[in-house]
Amino acid sequence: MSRKNACITSIEPMILMAATAIDGSDAADWISADENDNTINALGGDDSIYAPLGNNLIDGGAGLDTLVIYEGVADDFQLSALADGSIQILGPSLNRETHENLITNVEQILFNDGIVKADDIQPPVEPPVEPPVEPLQFGRSDDEFEHQTINLPQTHWPANC
Repeated sequence: MSRKNACITSIEPMILMAATAIDGSDAADWISADENDNTINALGGDDSIYAPLGNNLIDGGAGLDTLVIYEGVADDFQLSALADGSIQILGPSLNRETHENLITNVEQILFNDGIVKADDIQPPVEPPVEPPVEPLQFGRSDDEFEHQTINLPQTHWPANC
């Protein structure tokens, strides 16, 4: 039996924290949050962030960062780009309750059915505002009418009148 020597070319830190404030590093981190409402600052590197519980504030920092969501497909979640540049993600959590992740500087979201690029997420659709409807006016008001009597020759009237 022959063996090949294994060579480790890089080590990516894995950060598992049970705290409400989680800071990554400048390396490519795997950050896994707990069931609390967490504030995650991933800092530098191409980070993968998993926050399946709680309502979380996530800042990916520099690098190509990915929020990993194993709890469903993209259609299970409501994704909205907000006016301040952040993205709101509402959907089922690991315990099947609805939770919210509010992300900034996270470039993509990985769902069970594929990746959604943060740049492709649109603001929420507001229902159209109906313009006020002016009341319909037929003719003019009574004081604007000139009352006239029109006499039609009787030949224009139907015979049974």
